[in-house]
Amino acid sequence: MLEVGCGAGRMTGSFASLFETVYALDISQEMIQVAKSESGAVLEFVFSYFVMQHLPTEDLALAYIREMLRVLKGG
Repeated sequence: MLEVGCGAGRMTGSFASLFETVYALDISQEMIQVAKSESGAVLEFVFSYFVMQHLPTEDLALAYIREMLRVLKGG
């Protein structure tokens, strides 16, 4: 499972109970450290909630979405 924009990891722990492996990403190293300590989870699904509006351009948001789709594509 891939969580894009995990922030402090409020959802990461819940995902860890549902998926064998959770990869939690965030642009902020400080938030990654908080997420690791809060979730206790070791960081096959993409989740992104209230993240894209923080990107500076629509083109960049679309590029993120295209990359998510590429990675999730079968094979």
